[in-house]
Amino acid sequence: TGILAFEPDVGPGRVVFHEGNYSAYLARRKHEGRERDAAAAAASAGATAATPARVKAPVARKLSFKERQELEAMEATIHAAEAKVTELEASLADPTIYSKRASEVPMLVAALDTARGEVDRLYARWQELDALPR
Repeated sequence: TGILAFEPDVGPGRVVFHEGNYSAYLARRKHEGRERDAAAAAASAGATAATPARVKAPVARKLSFKERQELEAMEATIHAAEAKVTELEASLADPTIYSKRASEVPMLVAALDTARGEVDRLYARWQELDALPR
């Protein structure tokens, strides 16, 4: 299996092939993102060492009550969203849908893309909330 992905880092309109399933692709992207962030931090540390720091570091804000509740419920929300993706993938994997209900296939594909986007959004929000001090 493999993933064809539009990679904005590579260049506009460039498609890159990644071997493996979607989970492996996301893990690889996350790992590459951490490496990029570390390289950018090292580069900015070298640049800030040459210039005196006059701006105070922003105070890290804590999780609000609503954000804490959202974080606690996030895992269940992600599982539900992933279950929807799995259900849609199973529907599209069924060969009878293409012969008996072919008109529904474009709607199912669009719903699958939307569901995958929602899973990505939920993971990003989870990381954002998890990074904040409690």
